[in-house]
Amino acid sequence: MLDGVLTFAVAFAASVWFDGPNPADCPSLGIRGRPQCAQDSSRGPFRSLGGVAIYCGTVIAILTFVESRSRGQILGILAASTLLLVVGILE
Repeated sequence: MLDGVLTFAVAFAASVWFDGPNPADCPSLGIRGRPQCAQDSSRGPFRSLGGVAIYCGTVIAILTFVESRSRGQILGILAASTLLLVVGILE
């Protein structure tokens, strides 16, 4: 039980850390989200890389706490999720 809580805490902390810059800095860094409708445009600048932050935090936690006997299966899953991440970013 403690291992699961510790893994979650590491994934959460890494995701928050990777979340990136202040939303006000996003236009100057070229990572501002594109508004999809009129309601979105009234919110102002917002981050568009939250999924990447969650992915990075999850990968760090998995690679840190996974047991060696199941590492092959986990690496296959990570390879597939990395492919999905890249396709999503390029879209």
